[in-house]
Amino acid sequence: FFFQPFFKRMFRLFKEGVEDLVLCSSPSNGEITKQLGARFDRELIYTAIGEVLVSVNPYKYLPITGSEHIAMYRNSSGQGQQPPHVFALAERAYRRLVDDGDSQCVIISGESGAGKTVAAKLILNYITAVSPSGGGGGGGMSSPPPQSAPPPTRGRGGPPIPGGRGGRGGNRMSVARGRGGRGAPRGGPPSRGGPPSRGGGGGGTKSVDEIKKIILESNPLMEAFGNAKTVRNDNSSRFGKYLEIQFNDNSAPVGGVTSTFLLEKTRVAYQGKNERNFHIFYQLLAGADGNLKNDFGINCDPTCFYYLGQSGATTVDGVDDAADFREVRAAMTTVGISDTEAYDILRCLAGILHLGNIRFQGEPPAQVTDRQPLEAAAAILGVDPNFLEQSLNHRQIQSGSARATQYAVPQNADQASGIRDALAKTLYSRIFDFIVERVNDTMAYSGDCNVVGVLDIYGFEIFDNNSFEQFCINYVNERLQQIFIELTVRGEQQEYHDEGMKWKDIKFFDNKIVCDLIEGKNPPGIMRVLDDNCRSVHALESSAADAKFLQKLVSVHSNHPHLLVGGTSGTEFTIKHYAGDVTYNVDEFCFKNNDNLYMSLVNCMQTSSVPFFASLFPEDLSNRQAPSTAGFKIRDSANYLVKRLSACTPHYIRCIKSNDKKIPLSFNASRVEHQVKYLGLLENVKVKRAGYAYRHYKEVFLSRFSPLLEPPPTTIQDFVSRVCAKYKDINAQEFEEGKTKVFIRSPDTLFGLEEHLFKVTDPEGYKDQVKAYKESEKQAMAKQGKHGLKPKCLVM
Repeated sequence: FFFQPFFKRMFRLFKEGVEDLVLCSSPSNGEITKQLGARFDRELIYTAIGEVLVSVNPYKYLPITGSEHIAMYRNSSGQGQQPPHVFALAERAYRRLVDDGDSQCVIISGESGAGKTVAAKLILNYITAVSPSGGGGGGGMSSPPPQSAPPPTRGRGGPPIPGGRGGRGGNRMSVARGRGGRGAPRGGPPSRGGPPSRGGGGGGTKSVDEIKKIILESNPLMEAFGNAKTVRNDNSSRFGKYLEIQFNDNSAPVGGVTSTFLLEKTRVAYQGKNERNFHIFYQLLAGADGNLKNDFGINCDPTCFYYLGQSGATTVDGVDDAADFREVRAAMTTVGISDTEAYDILRCLAGILHLGNIRFQGEPPAQVTDRQPLEAAAAILGVDPNFLEQSLNHRQIQSGSARATQYAVPQNADQASGIRDALAKTLYSRIFDFIVERVNDTMAYSGDCNVVGVLDIYGFEIFDNNSFEQFCINYVNERLQQIFIELTVRGEQQEYHDEGMKWKDIKFFDNKIVCDLIEGKNPPGIMRVLDDNCRSVHALESSAADAKFLQKLVSVHSNHPHLLVGGTSGTEFTIKHYAGDVTYNVDEFCFKNNDNLYMSLVNCMQTSSVPFFASLFPEDLSNRQAPSTAGFKIRDSANYLVKRLSACTPHYIRCIKSNDKKIPLSFNASRVEHQVKYLGLLENVKVKRAGYAYRHYKEVFLSRFSPLLEPPPTTIQDFVSRVCAKYKDINAQEFEEGKTKVFIRSPDTLFGLEEHLFKVTDPEGYKDQVKAYKESEKQAMAKQGKHGLKPKCLVM
């Protein structure tokens, strides 16, 4: 038994729970789910599909991400020596940046609560740990973040498939930043093509260690202002983030750029039952000192404020909001936010809370029922309380005539409450943008560089009531799914055609039809129909405008196979997304798409005696040009994101929820299988199985494996004939030569080559590895018994 090549044997140790799903005996959605469950049963949450990593959320801390695990995976990506892990993927991305000089990106996808945010943090932790410190050269290792617990040895099978896509990287990217932080990266779209909160400035004066500290410590700051407890996730990202870490020629991090997308502003004013507002509000009330609370009038329980108490949830189990507040304050200093700016940011948060307590009653103009919250909000925001009241219970509009006459239209109680909420949401989103811009200013690097980008964005969302926010979120996820299909399924098959290989295409669902339905030009997609409707019916009440939008949708897309307009209420439309059917209620679609403040509110805030607040409202009220809609901004941001991602060599993490109730180590097979199906994992496995486990440029392949032969081979044909004659376990039928690349069909053949290379280049290390492997297998088999799998979790 032990005389078989040990790399191969590690794959065959268990028939269930294979480390790479390419090795499934009979792949199907059910079989993939079974394999994931068998691994999950042994607390192995990571599984590979070639170079794609599948991560199943255990809803429990597992001791598999400590400093010793970072050391285990460092420099291991090409050897096939370690099991699938987020660190293996991070090592592969960083090593290709170092070795190939190409920018890389990690695209993390999955439903809300599937573990995307944790995966993103682990990627950043790993890269900052293994990259050089100070001014050192490439590939050095700084002290990794302190964590705990040794790696588990139980049930560890074999290595992930090395090699992979080899050489598909994009062009070297140069990143430039202009004064004020509004410039887009060179080679990217024009500045209007990026999200509004992408900042930066000239600089590059920070040391490598300072940049690493900013990258790590900005995380809790961004989470405090961008994350919240939902029914599905106690730390759910309510915005999308794409962080590009910039590396110099020594492969050391020298800067970074954060782009944000789709902040869920509505959460400021409304949360569902048992959900919370953004973390920072609760942290402020729990952690601020007495003087600060007295200054802001917030020396009370969160339930005192409507914006925090409406949902019935103000705490999170196991979370210390006061301790988190101290961490946030320290992070503000790290990213360059001054004490005065930090004070004003917290002051703004308090002002938002007092705004939420203002109540209205009566006919237009609605009257404030209790002036105390109004006076408190006005005092904190630095505006006149009567002007604030007038701005809330009147809507200022401007006629379309040449004179541009302005009118103050009185509002009823519900309308005034809507204007109040609009001001609160705008204040919050603008301090969020300020923080992002300040982080970018602090990390700004103006030289040429390569990047490793990490994308952590909303998962696909299906709720009982889906509105404009879910529509936008799911649109972005459709675009990301399109990238995944393009590069892992269609792209791989196209590569075989381009290389002149014999290949029969495998069918798969192409969601381009859904993307075109939402954003297409001819016929106009749903977003363009909505934009056109907002331009033409701006004088109508919100409900009438929404009804008109549905009518236009029917006229344009009456027979579309992925769209159903109408529904039970007559105010709905349903899209057949790649992840399932979602029904959207059009209530306030037009209002939310317009995404602009009434002039009265802008006028009011521009009079603030607090310079910081006045600076948040730079609008030129004399400019009569209609502002861009939310839908336009989202399409623009999505296009920017796709362009940035397409310029990098991609790496994928597909996150899966093990169950919907956040039960630790509970595997709901039907729920997991649903995710396996719509994530397209089966099609990915089929293409990998029918194709080749490894491909790389011929010169790279020969350079790597030439030590096996003497004299070194000069052609692929020469290599194959000689290596097969020398090593009888290597079969010539396993190799295929394309126009520019060499392909190997079976992972066993690749592992055989790697094993022989290991013996030749490091014979003593090989002996030590075999000895250590034998010992670990004896221990694993002794623990697990003859039949292996012993249940460690609840399987539903």
